[in-house]
Amino acid sequence: MSIMICGAYLLAWTPYAAVALCYMLGGPDVPVGVSVMASFFAKGCIVYNPLVYFLSVARFRSDVLEAFGRRRITPDNENTSQAGNVSRRYVNASEM
Repeated sequence: MSIMICGAYLLAWTPYAAVALCYMLGGPDVPVGVSVMASFFAKGCIVYNPLVYFLSVARFRSDVLEAFGRRRITPDNENTSQAGNVSRRYVNASEM
């Protein structure tokens, strides 16, 4: 998971850093469209970093699903004091 997050970060910010270095060091002129796309792609990591984390971490995924209209349901006959033995089942809030 850490490799995916670091890779996504580098993939997003490397074009932006390259464009910034070209401007700063007086290198070749970068077209405005390339500069804008690099900026949008870098700022887009705000959106896709949580998506990568959501897909990678099961606990975070279950908490997000619980927060957005699904909640954990455990059978009444199951011992909920032993967290390792509790199986999780999700239902929509409209099913209750």
